[in-house]
Amino acid sequence: MREKIIRDWFQAWIDADISAVRRTFTEDAVYTECYGSKSEHVHPYGI
Repeated sequence: MREKIIRDWFQAWIDADISAVRRTFTEDAVYTECYGSKSEHVHPYGI
């Protein structure tokens, strides 16, 4: 299951399919970029 989520996420990134963000993250997710940027309770893509 986890591998499928990761594969789907990267395929969506390649395809520029923003709907994958909705399928992958819950609205209360904490999203942290590799360079340290962090978003809490705000969807990282404003969706």
